[in-house]
Amino acid sequence: MNSLDQAGGLTSFCVLGAGAVGAHIAARLALGGYPVSVLARGAQLSAIQQGGLLLELPGQTLHAQASRFRASDDAAALGPADVVIVTVKSPAVPAIAPLLPSLTHPNSAVLFVQNGIPWWYFQGLAEPDPEIVQRLRVADVARHVSPDRVLGGVVHSSSHIARPGVVSVERLNNRLIVGEPGGGRSGRLESCAEALAASGFQVDVSERIRDEIWLKLALNAASGPQCVLADSSLGDTFDDAFVLDSLRTVAQEMRQLAQALGCGAALEGMDIEAFVKRISGTRHRPSILQDFDLRRPVEVEALYQLPVDLARAHGVPVPMLGLLTALVRRRALTAGVLAGD
Repeated sequence: MNSLDQAGGLTSFCVLGAGAVGAHIAARLALGGYPVSVLARGAQLSAIQQGGLLLELPGQTLHAQASRFRASDDAAALGPADVVIVTVKSPAVPAIAPLLPSLTHPNSAVLFVQNGIPWWYFQGLAEPDPEIVQRLRVADVARHVSPDRVLGGVVHSSSHIARPGVVSVERLNNRLIVGEPGGGRSGRLESCAEALAASGFQVDVSERIRDEIWLKLALNAASGPQCVLADSSLGDTFDDAFVLDSLRTVAQEMRQLAQALGCGAALEGMDIEAFVKRISGTRHRPSILQDFDLRRPVEVEALYQLPVDLARAHGVPVPMLGLLTALVRRRALTAGVLAGD
């Protein structure tokens, strides 16, 4: 039995990737009293080493001091942890995968928290799409992390790096959903969820983590492309009836696609009008737009193109999503920031 399948087995965490999501998780775990190592680089690494991490939340500020972290740009210097939480963007996963052996021991779990369709998505499925498996570069990642180590994660949190070492979080309610790719529950999953919950996240354990991936995908696909094309916040972009109609249309297309793939349960209760109300007036710029702002590689493939291609393969019409995806891809190409280009 994996030692992490025994209750209370977790003692240490490593966060690989110190962007807004990774830094938020690392700070919460450190404030919860867990030993946390962080693999970071550049100004963010220097800020963590010198001053720790600051979380700016509505009405309060939390400070995880530098002494609570071991931060480095050298995976070998950090060494293994019980749980490695990978929060880099999907296009970067194959490049960082060779670092995982240095960060894990024989019983470590690796929790992947990304937007879009993750590299492990087809793990254990009866009929994976070979062409899409190749595009996800599954083999390139799997040679460095055994499938039985993998946990899946989905995060619902509007945040951004305000400046090095400082994460601005828009809402107090930040939700993290974790699950075993094969479904069901395990001791390691429960222990990981308990640690994250004790550190201040709203954490849910899902026995159908792919359903949760599709719910997040639906929300991202319904709102992100329009913000990219308008170069505007969620509130400004959807302050127009025609643009708002496109959001509702894509949400319905994604609902039908998820149902065709057997992952529609979470989307059956998707309240798109509540989502519309939540984003009304907000100044938040979606993460894909933040990538454009900072000229970072943009993950069009995992967020939009793969769903479009899966829809085509399964005979599900997604004309609005297809149109928006083509336009976002063109903008990314023109700007020279299309990931993998």
